Amino acid sequence: RTLTTAIGGTRPAVLGVRPEDVRIERGSSTSVGSVGAVVRLVEMLGDSTLATLELADLVGGSSEKHKGQAAYVLTRIEPRTDLRGSDRVVAKIDASRVHLFDPQTGENWVRRPADG
Repeated sequence: RTLTTAIGGTRPAVLGVRPEDVRIERGSSTSVGSVGAVVRLVEMLGDSTLATLELADLVGGSSEKHKGQAAYVLTRIEPRTDLRGSDRVVAKIDASRVHLFDPQTGENWVRRPADG
């Protein structure tokens, strides 16, 4: 994807988010700050569970270059869950906790005071 910069241009960017900063809800009704997703993998780790989500409509859009590619995100959920692969959910990503990286250099473009 590309990022529209403050000066009006666009640049490729990599979005980074930690599993604990993604929440899920059952269903498919999205709102601002959320995106439809399909559960692709559920990993039970004992004290917690990780779910791999395939996000809808984030990669490519109408771009031929990215057609057929998918965007995935991990979320940490309660250890006991009945969530299964192919379930449809809504992913809510805490925008105040995301990072944007330069895909060429790996430089973090979003620095927060706690990040150092």
